[in-house]
Amino acid sequence: ILIGSTTMTGDININATSWLDPMTFRTNTGVINVNGAQTMTGNALTFNTNADLVLNANLTGTGALIISTIAASATTMGFGDTMVGTLNLTNAELTRIQFGWSGITLGSGTANGALNLGAWTWDDVLTVSTGSGNLTAAATTMTLANGVTFSSASGNASVANITTVTGSATLTATTGTVTLNGATIGTGGGLTINANNNVILGGNINGSAGGTLTISSATPTATFGIGDTMIGNVNLTNAELAFIQSNWGNLIFGSTAITGAMNCPTGCGPKSR
Repeated sequence: ILIGSTTMTGDININATSWLDPMTFRTNTGVINVNGAQTMTGNALTFNTNADLVLNANLTGTGALIISTIAASATTMGFGDTMVGTLNLTNAELTRIQFGWSGITLGSGTANGALNLGAWTWDDVLTVSTGSGNLTAAATTMTLANGVTFSSASGNASVANITTVTGSATLTATTGTVTLNGATIGTGGGLTINANNNVILGGNINGSAGGTLTISSATPTATFGIGDTMIGNVNLTNAELAFIQSNWGNLIFGSTAITGAMNCPTGCGPKSR
């Protein structure tokens, strides 16, 4: 069921309802006000607006929850206190997203505005996406109970520090740069970083014996430089390599699909290490 449209300019006000079908609420420049509890059971719930979403009541369900702007809008998004965004949820509003969703998606691959994330513990699987907008998780620590995917189609992805309890983490900037200033990945979880431009590491990257750290490219033609003086689109200096801790079960640079050159010190294989 769709309520609203991509050309709508008025607000949408939603009272408490238990829905029997998947629901989408959509308005271009109007505010979406959730004034009563929304109970979805296994149905998906989607909010699309180029204005604001105001959560005054709980969102409960076991399907997918999607919060984003409309199509290729340049509207900015902010999630968490002090995070900048026209579409904005404070910490108080985030508490109203109840645990149990099959997945939570913030933004989309066609969203061209910047997306900013603050410190928060996300209990459900989280996907955060932008198109050309930069994606920034500026929190000192963001905790992901069940894994996370950050992706920007043509912007940059910058993450200050993440901790996963279970599940894995993926950071992708298809044509941009991925910056990661620290990570602690829970037992058995993996961390995958894909960037076509560069990968910048600014803090310790911790894993576990059952986990794999993969640093690769979002496109197969990118080149790699592993170590000081090594040339490559995706480049890691010795100082950055020192942030990769020895508690990983496996470390992979590149992939079998990479066709670009890999430049690394003696002992580094042509595709992975």
